[in-house]
Amino acid sequence: MPKTIIEEIYEDLKFNRKKFVLAAFTILLFVTGYIIAPEPIPDGSYTINLQYSGSEQLDITFSFILNSSIDFPQNEQLIKTYKGEFQLVIRSWEAYPGKIGEVIHFEAIMFRNNISLIDLDDDNFSGTLRSIGDEIDFSPSSIEGDRVIFDIRILKNSDVGLGLLFAISFLWLTELIPLAASSLIIPVVIVISGIDGPTGAFANFANPIIFLFLSGFLMAEAMDRSELDKYISLRIVSFVPPKPGVLMFTFMVLSAVFSMFMSNTAAVAILIPIAMTMLKSAEIEDPAYKRAMVLGIAYAATVGGIGTMIGTAPNIIAVQFIKEYNPAFDINFLEWLVFGLPVVAIMIPVVFFYLWFRYRPTLDAELLKKAQSEGLSEIKRQEHLTWEQIIVSLIFVFIIGMWLTTQFHGISASVVAVMGAILFFFTGQIKKEDLQEISWPTLITFGGGLSLGYVIIETGLADFIASKLSLMGSLSFVLTTTIIALIALILTAFASNTAAAAILIPIVIPLAIVLGINPILMAILVAITCSLDFAMVIGTPPTMLAYATGLFKVKDIFNIGIILDAIGLIVVLVLSWTLFGVLANIV
Repeated sequence: MPKTIIEEIYEDLKFNRKKFVLAAFTILLFVTGYIIAPEPIPDGSYTINLQYSGSEQLDITFSFILNSSIDFPQNEQLIKTYKGEFQLVIRSWEAYPGKIGEVIHFEAIMFRNNISLIDLDDDNFSGTLRSIGDEIDFSPSSIEGDRVIFDIRILKNSDVGLGLLFAISFLWLTELIPLAASSLIIPVVIVISGIDGPTGAFANFANPIIFLFLSGFLMAEAMDRSELDKYISLRIVSFVPPKPGVLMFTFMVLSAVFSMFMSNTAAVAILIPIAMTMLKSAEIEDPAYKRAMVLGIAYAATVGGIGTMIGTAPNIIAVQFIKEYNPAFDINFLEWLVFGLPVVAIMIPVVFFYLWFRYRPTLDAELLKKAQSEGLSEIKRQEHLTWEQIIVSLIFVFIIGMWLTTQFHGISASVVAVMGAILFFFTGQIKKEDLQEISWPTLITFGGGLSLGYVIIETGLADFIASKLSLMGSLSFVLTTTIIALIALILTAFASNTAAAAILIPIVIPLAIVLGINPILMAILVAITCSLDFAMVIGTPPTMLAYATGLFKVKDIFNIGIILDAIGLIVVLVLSWTLFGVLANIV
């Protein structure tokens, strides 16, 4: 008897019951965030109390008005207070626009005997914004010369912002729909809720950083089309001594280096087949060595992405939001290297020795000579670089050289990357059909992450959450950074590292300002930690590719990776407490 339409609908609903439940929970999370969100700041009169606790204790209070009908601050005012030979002067405005995205900006200057002090410490300043029945604590945003700068983002549309944060975070965690589809919800909500118009809502999907990432994908396509990556790999491996440990470490270094300039997924997709082919040609069947080799390549790609600004999405997200909060903090390609390379230099040997002693492979080195001869035979078929490989190499050297010399020519990394992509097209190293191989969903997800961060910042939620977390100020610097890094590591275990970074970085930057920690340090700490998940199969694409070889069970990777997660966390924290702290103050 044929099924009725009602029966077919019922079976379809039953089959998709899990999706319906998760969709309903997503809506519930949005509504919950909307209800519990802090009240937007209405138009009206407000007061700010600012305290200085340096060599002298000074206290000053001044008022201003929020007015949604004006577009620019109006009526500059100077407020002064004296104590002995010290004078504190506030340069503010009597009225500020009470609109979304607007900032209450004022400056403080300390004088001693009528001479401005330029060696101020922003830890000595603290303030409170007061309205009827509510208070918001804040700290200085930056110091420029002899001026201490304060920027307080006002709360507007915070209900929509928090609801969106809850709902999108849940969608990214559960992957109820593809990550890119979840990301496209964000600009729709931005427009419907009146947070911004269509142009502003979609602006982050055409952010210069997106084109930097896009050009990175095109560079990888050019290397793959010309087989330059394969040639380099075989050439290097052919000169490596035929020792099991040396061969594995060489593949890991290659994986890390490739991942610095192309997607870590592409690096692993190139190197694992080469390694497995070599082992098969040498008739090497030791499962322990195979597993150590495959995981070594995958984990090295994950670590290698940390090394450069374009290596993985969290790096670029950190750079973008640091600049969003303070345009003076514009980290270039070379400056990122000083943070990323130390992590790579430490973690690659750590991962190698950990995997080697964990698996303890027993392999006859003589077998590797056969594998090496196979590699040499393939190279002999192509004694010299092809014309295409020479062109790709020259363009690649040009791009890297321009990135490393940004401080001299001033051309941004995004523009340099696009210049390189154009050269690849003009020289025929990238074809029209190669555009179809680009991971467009990744770029859309990346744009969605930037858009979500934009909402969190512009609605004032980031500053509000940071002010409420200011209780962490009673904790030591070591404990505070440990808690933040641990949260980042746990979140990235269940969400993509792009999503985890997009959620956390816009919040930790203002939190760092409130706590008196360098915001560059905190953003970089979170970005790097979001790329150090080795335990979850779904945590990073390289780990998923290693799992796809069929050599592992999920629990195998978890049992091995969880130890590396802990080691990676310790390494990054120790660097943050020492080297990174110094470097963050320099850049």
